Amino acid sequence: MRVLLLADRDFAYREHAMLRRLQIGLLDEGIVAQQAHAMSTPAGAPGEAPTEVVRFQDAGPSLTLTIRARRLVRELEDRADAPVQDDRLVDVVHAFGSGAWPMARALARETGAALCYEFHALTQVDQIGKAEHAAVRALAPGTAMAWSCADAGLIEAVEAASARAKVRLVPWGVHVPEAPAPERREGEPLALAILADPASPDHPGALLEALAAFDPDALRLPPGARERAEAATLMTKPTAAPGDAPDTVDPWTMLPDRPMLFVDEASRSWLHRAGRLDQLGLRERLTLTPSLEANRSLALRCDALIVPTATGAQHSLVLDAMALGMRVIAARDSACSILRDDETAFLTDVASPNTAAWTAVLNRAFPDEGRGHMPTESARAILRDERLASHQIAELINLYGELGGPPPAIAFEQAAGGIPPANA
Repeated sequence: MRVLLLADRDFAYREHAMLRRLQIGLLDEGIVAQQAHAMSTPAGAPGEAPTEVVRFQDAGPSLTLTIRARRLVRELEDRADAPVQDDRLVDVVHAFGSGAWPMARALARETGAALCYEFHALTQVDQIGKAEHAAVRALAPGTAMAWSCADAGLIEAVEAASARAKVRLVPWGVHVPEAPAPERREGEPLALAILADPASPDHPGALLEALAAFDPDALRLPPGARERAEAATLMTKPTAAPGDAPDTVDPWTMLPDRPMLFVDEASRSWLHRAGRLDQLGLRERLTLTPSLEANRSLALRCDALIVPTATGAQHSLVLDAMALGMRVIAARDSACSILRDDETAFLTDVASPNTAAWTAVLNRAFPDEGRGHMPTESARAILRDERLASHQIAELINLYGELGGPPPAIAFEQAAGGIPPANA
């Protein structure tokens, strides 16, 4: 079986690690798997694929879609290990990211392949009907088509919107290392990564207010210790002449700094809706990080990952964080079944929490020393049971098998050299 993993610009960049895992897993199972990424994917995207990634032209008017698809067909044909004769060049085209759906449809038409759409965010649900209608118009009668749902929380919405395709659950998976990542060392400031959907209508003000007041180290101190330290600092500093050491050690300097915050640069517009970073004292502690998901090593070295927007979007970064034993703090999201309060994550009571709700969940995630339940190890156990990368690959192979029976379709030679069908 030959499978093409076709990814749009955003997906290819953000989820390159998962695409690489899938390709390697499929190759290990004897499936010829190839990646194709949108040409607009930023140069120097991190990570290396096991085989050279093919690029396709994703920009251009719809009238040129067939021409662009045929260029990709020729590129795939040139890279094939063996001449394609009776077999198809591609048996299944699997599209990741809605920006790749039109090209996947055109490529399936040109090669006679089955078509699989990856569904990983509720924001895509309004596009399902249009995508299926376009596919039915473009593809040969009987061509198999399916939606691969990344989470059980998405199934109901897809089944309600789909009228012409199979709907299957293929949960995203991850590798779980034997040991969790080490905790931060004493004296190091806390580091929090924030993964927000910039398109979310939720206002960041409540979270930012909670973070501005959040002081995890104060939770470990005796009552009033920080206040006494602050007062001692104010009393000590004025009495010390320039260049003289005070008689007593400034206790404030011995207390760790407030948490450092790392936010994806793409979320700049979401972040600035609050408009009070200076007033809250957050600007100097906040770093905008280019492509937090694509370059996730920084986020995975933090003490916690905060997911403040409940949009039903799946992120493999969340799974990676859980696998490493990181705290995951999130707004409650019914479309993300892996987010389970006190089992895999610390969740707010509602999907759109206020400042008090964020404060409560932050304090739960960083309790007094030696107190409180930490779900980080139970999260790792749940991932081992339900969300291993090997499980995802096995489910994908089952789905490809359902789609792989060759339907009556346009032969590759005819499609490549004959009169092009009407563009849909």
